[in-house]
Amino acid sequence: MQSNFFRFIFSSNKVLNKLVLFCFLISINSYAQNLLVGNNNNPGFEGTGGFQANGFTNISPGTSGTSSPGNYALTGDSGPMNLTSFKSVTPHSGTKMMVVDANNQIFWQGNPNIQLVGGTTYTFSYWVINVNKNGTSNPAFPNPVINFAAVDQCGCTPILKSGSATVNNGTWQQVIYEFTPSGTGSKWVRFELSTPSATANGNDFAIDDISLTAPPQPLTISNSLVNPSCPTSADGVIVAYPNGGVAPFTYTLAGTSSATNSTGIFQGLASGSYTVSVTDSNTPPTTKPTGTITVVNPADITLSATPTGCILAGTAITLTAANGGATYGWSASTGIPIIDTDNVANVTPLVTTTYTVTSTTVSPTTNANLIGNPSFENGTSGFYSDYTYSTTNTSGAQFAYGIVKNANTWFSGFISGPDRSGSGFMLVADGATSPNSVIWSQTVPVETSKSYTFSFWVQALVANSPAQFQVLINGSPITISPISPTNGGSAGWNQISGIWNSGVATIATIKIIDTNIASAGNDFALDDISFSAPTSKSCNLSTQITVSIGGSTPITTFSYTTPICKNATNPSPTGVLGFVTGGTYSDDNATGLLSINSSTGVINLSASASGTYIIRYSVAANPSICQLAGSSTTTITINNVPSVTASPNGR
Repeated sequence: MQSNFFRFIFSSNKVLNKLVLFCFLISINSYAQNLLVGNNNNPGFEGTGGFQANGFTNISPGTSGTSSPGNYALTGDSGPMNLTSFKSVTPHSGTKMMVVDANNQIFWQGNPNIQLVGGTTYTFSYWVINVNKNGTSNPAFPNPVINFAAVDQCGCTPILKSGSATVNNGTWQQVIYEFTPSGTGSKWVRFELSTPSATANGNDFAIDDISLTAPPQPLTISNSLVNPSCPTSADGVIVAYPNGGVAPFTYTLAGTSSATNSTGIFQGLASGSYTVSVTDSNTPPTTKPTGTITVVNPADITLSATPTGCILAGTAITLTAANGGATYGWSASTGIPIIDTDNVANVTPLVTTTYTVTSTTVSPTTNANLIGNPSFENGTSGFYSDYTYSTTNTSGAQFAYGIVKNANTWFSGFISGPDRSGSGFMLVADGATSPNSVIWSQTVPVETSKSYTFSFWVQALVANSPAQFQVLINGSPITISPISPTNGGSAGWNQISGIWNSGVATIATIKIIDTNIASAGNDFALDDISFSAPTSKSCNLSTQITVSIGGSTPITTFSYTTPICKNATNPSPTGVLGFVTGGTYSDDNATGLLSINSSTGVINLSASASGTYIIRYSVAANPSICQLAGSSTTTITINNVPSVTASPNGR
């Protein structure tokens, strides 16, 4: 990480002169970084150097066939090293291992020493296998006994946690120690592996994949969210990203729906409230939940009717739709056609009717960015990284990143300059020395058979050995151009981009990797990440409303005293119990011979001709009291006054 003047001061050995307070912390991918890799200790024996073998002779490539005690070789096959005594064994991983024909000396001593932190418990491990043809239970050919020591400023006693110091197994086994440097502050520690009790016979083994790790960071969790695409669809996606902890992880979705998986990707979600919890594999396990994640559908089409309340048959109703597209389709449950194509329809239902409106929304074709937190304005939220997060990096630890406004404030050896916008945040990093380490990753839903453009902006934070980027989508690299920042030692941003076709994929897991694993230089910033394709979403919408025709029938039954003579008192109608007043009385046959008060129903007998009449009482509809129109009839007979004549006999 050190650059310019700072790099010059520490040029004798960058690794020896940096604090590794952050370097040894576990990555967000939850496997701890092997500190031996970061400190050039060559723990997998794939390179050269990185250790000393005191009292041993390197006979690489180990094909003499006649090794003797005190020989070792870095090789891919143990058999050719001693044709008489060694069986053929291949490396635990990679292409090389260290094969040892042991004597009673130190066969592996880490070089250089590593600066650790007092009071912190570290784990040291290695893989080992007995390669002697005579097996592991022949006392004439003793099993090797490997001693592990952490010396110089450690002041500690290693504790064997698993495996056996005695190499009594003909297959690869892992041996794990824990140790805690005493005190506090920086401690320079050297690690040694020796076979102090080795004799000439036996004591033959291979060792590989030596590792030194620190405790994992505390487990945390963040998430990204893509809401459903249509009002009634259930295609929302929540992706959870762990930070710290110990892999592998288990993820649990709870809320409107529930699920458990090992990926943290939850698809097919409807609107509602959710939480995601992650549980790691630490001992004991740790579980951390997100806050409430609210999945929201776009606004659905709505339909309203006016007036509201009691609707009487034949009332003019206005139907109004909202949140639809350019045109609308209308239908009624009665089958009566509605010709309107806009969002308003006028109807006059005679019976209770359900009205349906349909519409299609088509979003404009856009290149909407699918990346959440693309400019890091939300800090470390919503993405995944193998790198260790730190708020500052004054020690120059590798395999670390921060979210800052000026790279120089994170590490003084970096160039001074703002993010690409000039006022926001960016991700700054000191590149990892372990291959295939992911600096940034996010998972997003995609449409099939569509070409997406992925791009991000970069700048080198020191002039030498710029990062060399690779982009993987669903595990496969895409072609990007350029592959490195081009600004040299001055502040300045350039864009890296590439095209990816989704094919049959519905999910895209995007990873940015720095393939440069040099410890010197290899420092960079990222900003404004984008993943998009020309997209236009169509949603078919439909909703209904029922207009209920109601109202009570008024009581209008009435009667007159009948028959009645013309010389009687003018009769008035009599209504039954509950009779509704306020109606109108009339001669139902409109004879013109009946004189009746239309409001009171009183008949003027003297002005009316004798005869039989049908009287109708009518009440108009009254929506204010939800009353229907109604009427009743009754009959009245008006007789002339009878005449009286005297008989001849005077009676």
